[in-house]
Amino acid sequence: MAERTAQDRPEPCALRPHPAGGDSPIWQVEVTAERTGPLSFAVTFELTGDIERLALPVDVPSRRTDDLWRQTCCEVFIARNDGAGYYELNLSPSGQWAFYGFSGYRLGVTRPYGVEIEPMRRERTADRYRLSTTVHLDRLPGLEGALPWRVGLTSVIEDTAGDKTYWALAHPSAGPDFHHAEGFVLDLNAPEPR
Repeated sequence: MAERTAQDRPEPCALRPHPAGGDSPIWQVEVTAERTGPLSFAVTFELTGDIERLALPVDVPSRRTDDLWRQTCCEVFIARNDGAGYYELNLSPSGQWAFYGFSGYRLGVTRPYGVEIEPMRRERTADRYRLSTTVHLDRLPGLEGALPWRVGLTSVIEDTAGDKTYWALAHPSAGPDFHHAEGFVLDLNAPEPR
């Protein structure tokens, strides 16, 4: 396989804090997302700011678990190509993850199986925190490998005082609402055959 050059790599997307939020120890959230196969994608969240004031959950063995969004959490929403709903992926700095399917706006929640999350890579310095992984969705219905996926990229940022800010590519509602379909603004294209 040919080595990728810098120009082949996708540009990071900048998330914006919801205007109704307060102060945050983080001043920039950038996400790089890329389809690595017809039904897989790689994602990297990079947070820049005062990382000492960022509330990070303790490391635990990687496993699927619920309620990760209640703390600092990185999220990916993927609209189904058949128009019948969407999927939500939660990635916690703890190493845990969650994956949900919805039949419509916050309706018909399921916990579909057939999802594989490669071990998360987490790096921390005084002013940066990076979380990255690759996700394989080969056995999920409603995602066509040849078509672009409409994606929402989001983050819940909690500081050490317990205050939260909500970051996304787009904020279509008066309050933070990552499930709103108008927030799924990134077209994640299928990779071209080599």
